[in-house]
Amino acid sequence: PAALAQGAGPLAAWGDNSWRQCIVPPPNEGFVAATGGGSHSLGLRADGSLVAWGLNDVGQCNIPAPNSGFTAVSAGTYFSLALRADGGVWAWGADDFGQLGVGGAAPASSTGRSACARPATCWFVWWWR
Repeated sequence: PAALAQGAGPLAAWGDNSWRQCIVPPPNEGFVAATGGGSHSLGLRADGSLVAWGLNDVGQCNIPAPNSGFTAVSAGTYFSLALRADGGVWAWGADDFGQLGVGGAAPASSTGRSACARPATCWFVWWWR
């Protein structure tokens, strides 16, 4: 899916809608950024909260608590990433290929930014360059 946010307003989404990833849940307002993954979408609101919709078979739409203080968001095929105002990166969803940095085949080095794959458990997220 693809999504477009203009200012702090509603989102427009288009593309494959097999998992309702293009149907923005109400209220469709206050969005400043959006991203589309393989079968899910994420939106960032002006107040720093996130909204997720679409396929949620491996938890890619289960936004960790507290749902506040986010400044950027990115959706992968079956996982989600979000940047917090304090510089922390949160990751959730599938980790079968090390996407979250908590299992699978992770690279040897990391940026040292912490991520919460589950609300109470923090790990590290590794970034490929």
